[in-house]
Amino acid sequence: MKKLKLIILCVFSSALMAEDIYHLKFDHVNGTLINPDQQYLVKGLKDQEKEHINSALDNFTLSAEYGNYIAMSMIAQYHLKNKKYIESMAWLQLIDVDKLTAKEDVVKMLTELEAYLRSDEMLKVKERSEEIKKVYGPLPAFLKRKHWRENVKISGSRTKFSVPSTTVFKFDGGAEVNALLLINQLDDYVYNHEFSDQDAVTILNELKISQ
Repeated sequence: MKKLKLIILCVFSSALMAEDIYHLKFDHVNGTLINPDQQYLVKGLKDQEKEHINSALDNFTLSAEYGNYIAMSMIAQYHLKNKKYIESMAWLQLIDVDKLTAKEDVVKMLTELEAYLRSDEMLKVKERSEEIKKVYGPLPAFLKRKHWRENVKISGSRTKFSVPSTTVFKFDGGAEVNALLLINQLDDYVYNHEFSDQDAVTILNELKISQ
């Protein structure tokens, strides 16, 4: 799982320096909106690096509310380390592994737990997973993203935000984002959220080549 943490820290390291504009964060280079689940995931990973475990778990949990699979895997890893195998497996079952590019660690955890847990314990896993799904499953995650988007305040859109439709955000990295593009990014996050860490893997490979 250390490799997984490195991948995510690489992809979001520049994002942490992005300006906070109207309570939104952007990547300075390409103008991409940094979504709340990504922000909480980075906070959790930084806390974990500092061994602030409780704070890290809190941030992973907040990220998971929006449907972030890596945050869910980090929660599962936490429970695995604490020998809470049923809880760990229940979290892992929420993850669509096929949407993870770097999925080896998650698959390994799943395989080991499946081999270790008895059939009666797997029934408990199923029950617990159904409970977790009520808060962190696909539908609650969608509603969470929708609620977040509705409370972003942009005038001229369905939100409350007082930004003229002619506004263009310019960043020191060269990116420009107009109001329409911002609204499209917000809507895409809510309705077309498909978690992928492909960009993270690409960046990690580039860093290895340059070293």
